Amino acid sequence: GGGGGLAWEDLLAAHQARPMEASWNVREDVAVLPYTSGTVGLPKGVMLSHYNLVSNIRQFLSVSQVDQDDVFINHLPFYHIYGLNLLINAPIAAGATQVIMTRFAAEDFFALVARYRPTRFFTVPPVLLALANHPALSGHDLSSIEYVNSGAAPLPPEIAVRFQETTGVLVTRGYGLTETSP
Repeated sequence: GGGGGLAWEDLLAAHQARPMEASWNVREDVAVLPYTSGTVGLPKGVMLSHYNLVSNIRQFLSVSQVDQDDVFINHLPFYHIYGLNLLINAPIAAGATQVIMTRFAAEDFFALVARYRPTRFFTVPPVLLALANHPALSGHDLSSIEYVNSGAAPLPPEIAVRFQETTGVLVTRGYGLTETSP
């Protein structure tokens, strides 16, 4: 806003590093308040603790084999629990690289895959449907992607099969609940 400020280096130099003492209960105090409509009705805030989020990240990393060599291509909103915990927090915890799209567009996706060679692509059924039906899909090399995960809504099996047969990339399906971090 045109006001004065300090350089980051000056702020660091002015303060000695010291361990931060938590003044909150990581198991009980609310860390985030993502919203869900659940199975029916208006959106409701879900109170999740830091412990909820970290536990879910550890669960995800233990079965996904994500590590610092992975590259995620992310287009989902980070205010949604799927985007927040599985696409921002978990890759950060693993030290993975993230390529962030502000919104999904197939041509941008193809260009980013060619440039960054992502290994993980977490998406939603409408995006997978758009890709499976894209006339140029078979002309793009998606071989760097080890698997595609579809979540947040049911995925018709024929869409997964079409995408997988065209690209050779495995399509998995995930199910989660905002209430469970996800």
